[in-house]
Amino acid sequence: LLMPLLVWAWWRFGALPVVVGALIVGYALRIGFSDTRIVRAHPHFIGMFALGMLAAQFARSSDPRAVKARAAVPWGVVCLASLLAAVGMAKLEWFEWIDLPVAVLGFAALIGATTGKRGLLKSMLSWQPLVAIGTFSYSLYLIHAPLLQIMWQYLLEPFGVRPELRFYFLLTIGLGIVLGAAYLFFLLVEAPFLGSARKPRAVAATSAPLP
Repeated sequence: LLMPLLVWAWWRFGALPVVVGALIVGYALRIGFSDTRIVRAHPHFIGMFALGMLAAQFARSSDPRAVKARAAVPWGVVCLASLLAAVGMAKLEWFEWIDLPVAVLGFAALIGATTGKRGLLKSMLSWQPLVAIGTFSYSLYLIHAPLLQIMWQYLLEPFGVRPELRFYFLLTIGLGIVLGAAYLFFLLVEAPFLGSARKPRAVAATSAPLP
């Protein structure tokens, strides 16, 4: 619902004010309504979404500043630093802030993968198991949240597992359960429609004139 407003503000005020403003507004709502049900809407994701917009602009822009930044910044180092920050926040139980370094990690990974360099980051993202996950990533996106909720509410919470151990469980064993369930969901719900959905696009592509 807010995407049209973000896009309009992007062209009206520029990328940096929108990203900073979205992060401030999102986290202000997150903190200000922390004791209400509104926080379950994860309003700080407004800022995460704006960071994704900025990553897309950096990755695709021909602006000399963006081209220079893509080549100069060690995106793999940024990814590693963000990951360590997320782990440190989990250890300190700063869970209300942990999405920020994870978002920066995704931001850096998206840009680093488009630099054209065959470095460690691009090699990791080209790893065949990750590429395979990409084939059912939409199914993974659709069902991961309820599965995590079920594991937290009916497995970890009743047994009084400490918050940091919940995080590590969901990041390891929980991740495996979610991936397996998402793949089954993909086979049952998504895959049967992929063949018929691709055929019209293939016909259109072959008949389209060259630019």
